[in-house]
Amino acid sequence: MKTMYFKRQKSIPSKAKENQLTIVEFAKMLFGPFCEGFVVAGYGKVSHLKFLMMSGEANVYVDAFETCREPFSNWIKMESQQFPDHEFEQINIPVVRGLETDGVKNLDGAIQRFALASDAFLLFGYSGGQRLVKSYASDPLKADAVMYLQAMAINLWGMKEESIS
Repeated sequence: MKTMYFKRQKSIPSKAKENQLTIVEFAKMLFGPFCEGFVVAGYGKVSHLKFLMMSGEANVYVDAFETCREPFSNWIKMESQQFPDHEFEQINIPVVRGLETDGVKNLDGAIQRFALASDAFLLFGYSGGQRLVKSYASDPLKADAVMYLQAMAINLWGMKEESIS
């Protein structure tokens, strides 16, 4: 499975400690079983660091998201350009190893579990051969930030408003 991710930082990310996962590892664990290919972008809980991950089971999914790569990468880069002297650390989340996906039976359950790591995010991709766009935000301000990402995805991916939940 090809996976790409970007975060607000200048250095290459390292693996998390034994009792932690990176936020993108957590996303892959939760959404991978329910999506053939997906993009997840948002803000880490507490740290508010931006993250972006594109993942697909085959090259066709990676190609399907190609139009989104540059605009979403620019979204990630905006903050590091505003604060060029600031080093951004890896987004790590505490977990109990082996129980990260315990009880998650469907995509809605995966979204609820991922909300433990991110208080605002957008997920779009393919699930069961259908396009999907899902978003989560813990408050109205964060919802506005996610709506910006959602508008970008809809515009770039050519979706109609009716297919959004």
